[in-house]
Amino acid sequence: MEKHKKCIVIFLIFIALLYLAIDITKAVKGERPIFFQRWRQIDMGYTKKMEIKSYLLTDDGAARLFQNPQKEISQPEQNELYNNNVNVVLRVKNLKRKTAWGTISYKIGNKRLFVDVINIIGESDKFNNYVISVGNIITSDEKTLPKNLDAEFKTLYTRDRL
Repeated sequence: MEKHKKCIVIFLIFIALLYLAIDITKAVKGERPIFFQRWRQIDMGYTKKMEIKSYLLTDDGAARLFQNPQKEISQPEQNELYNNNVNVVLRVKNLKRKTAWGTISYKIGNKRLFVDVINIIGESDKFNNYVISVGNIITSDEKTLPKNLDAEFKTLYTRDRL
């Protein structure tokens, strides 16, 4: 039985070293920060200091947003989105001092999708706008608002401003 336990421990150490080697390789290639840096900077409690608004807009609505990025947006009804290319618009504002970045998840229909957001400067009165084209997804021309996208941070990292 002792030999069996030693084999399991050796196997687990091997798996941990393999994971660490892969993580270091990705860090060297610049694909992502090394695990220890990600672990040290994750700050899910900071989500309370972030504001996320989500909308579904047509291409024209997204173009108007780009022309005036800080203007307040209203969610169009489904009949305005029906038979049009639809864009998910995520507006993110950082209400406190730290610089933040991470991954926002949102739900369209039964699918949960993810978008990486970067360099959200703290104490800004401006929204960072992210536009993701999702195609012709509205299947009803009812005069009602589409379902909420339930946008939220899946991961959030912070660092003090330099």
